[in-house]
Amino acid sequence: MSKSKSVGRGDVHGVQYAENLFDGQPKTGAGVHDGLSALVAAKWQFDFLWVSSFCSSAAAGLPDTGIIGVEEMLATVRTVRRSAALPIVVDLDSGHGDPVKVRYVVDAMICAGATALCIEDNPLSKRCSLYAGYERNLVSIEEHVARVRAALEAVRASGSSAKVICPHRGAGRRHGRGGGPAARHGLRRCGG
Repeated sequence: MSKSKSVGRGDVHGVQYAENLFDGQPKTGAGVHDGLSALVAAKWQFDFLWVSSFCSSAAAGLPDTGIIGVEEMLATVRTVRRSAALPIVVDLDSGHGDPVKVRYVVDAMICAGATALCIEDNPLSKRCSLYAGYERNLVSIEEHVARVRAALEAVRASGSSAKVICPHRGAGRRHGRGGGPAARHGLRRCGG
């Protein structure tokens, strides 16, 4: 059983994880929700681990509707970090709140060992996009950009090599409400 070194602020292994994950080559990740799933993914030589709200919610017997909180996700990231020496990408959904909360959450996730953080354009109260017949609501471009800016500020302030990933999978379907190219332009302006 391999144990990894804790990857907190300033840890040289965190830089190596980010460089390996973002070297321009295709990667294969595995969704994990606890130490055992992380160990299995490491054994099968995946390139990175994906800690998602979907997996964490399902493991707790809950729907993926934003019920799992920051502390539960932090505990999962810490456990996964102790269990496997692979880069960890964390699905933060909406970032768990307004820009002040996003900054706190990103800083805490970096300290727990996250290599990259995914912040979506979901509202705080969301429903998993895998449910059929669900009309997907998204936050405004301005709100999403403010969240991403806060996340980037937290990464810079931490001195970490962590990356912020901003998928806006719903925005492309919503051109009439300011999505698509306008969203991409807004994210470029904030550095996302």
